[in-house]
Amino acid sequence: MKPVKLKIKGINSFTDEQIVDFEKLSKEGLFGIVGNTGSGKSSILDAMTIALYGELSKNTNEFINKEASTARVVFEFVIEDSAGERYYTVERSFKRTDKEEKKAVLARLTEGKENITVIATESAEAHQWQAAQGDI
Repeated sequence: MKPVKLKIKGINSFTDEQIVDFEKLSKEGLFGIVGNTGSGKSSILDAMTIALYGELSKNTNEFINKEASTARVVFEFVIEDSAGERYYTVERSFKRTDKEEKKAVLARLTEGKENITVIATESAEAHQWQAAQGDI
C-alpha cells in the first residue's frame, strides 16, 4: 500500500483539518515525520489506522479530540499488484455521544480516481473488504 493523501480533523492532536500530501512528501524519495512531543506525529499514524480499521489497536475509543464533538478522516491510497495500480479512498466520521466515547456516523470505501465505484458504505462491509485484501 502506498499512501497518497490524508485529511484529519478532530482526531487526537488535530482540532482543525490538516492535510498530509504523501505524494508531495515522497516526490524526492524518503521522507520523515518529525516534531516535538505532542505535535501530532503519532496522530497521523492513528488517523491512517482509524481510516482503514475504524478503531485503534490501543484498545481505546478516546481518539476524538477533547475540544471537538466530531472527528473525520479521509485516507487516499494506492495498491499495486499484477493487475496494476488501484486507487482507493476510505472516509470515516465519528461523533461523541453521552453513552460512549465515539459513534461511527459514516464509513465509506471507494475505488477509482475518476470513475469512482463505492465498494462499501458500512463498517462491516469495509472490514470484509479489508480482510479479503490481506495485508495492505
